[in-house]
Amino acid sequence: MRRREGGQALVMVSLSLFAMCGLMGLAIDVGWSYYVHKMARAAADSAALAAVNEALLAIKGTAPPYDCTTTGITCSTPLIDCSSATGNLLTGCQYGYQNGFDIPGGGNGGHQKLMIQADAPPNACR
Repeated sequence: MRRREGGQALVMVSLSLFAMCGLMGLAIDVGWSYYVHKMARAAADSAALAAVNEALLAIKGTAPPYDCTTTGITCSTPLIDCSSATGNLLTGCQYGYQNGFDIPGGGNGGHQKLMIQADAPPNACR
């Protein structure tokens, strides 16, 4: 009787080997997909930062920091108190307040005040 049952282990090992190879292939494909996704995201982030840097250089001609005398840059004087803000500035003040910038009386020497306004539509740089 033992002779007829001798090949049973061979069949089981063969079938499990196919399953293990399939799982290893799946793991490799998922890992490669994750790697490619991370590299694509890093490339997109780098491209976005390069575009912003290029736009800043086009505005000023040199790298930041900026002053209020450069063409295309408008500085608000005196500083705007958030209690009198309206429109987009009010939205920005409320966003800052929700994220911990609670500055009573209009600011701490103006260090936390920033208003950015773009007159060009978002697709103008394409």
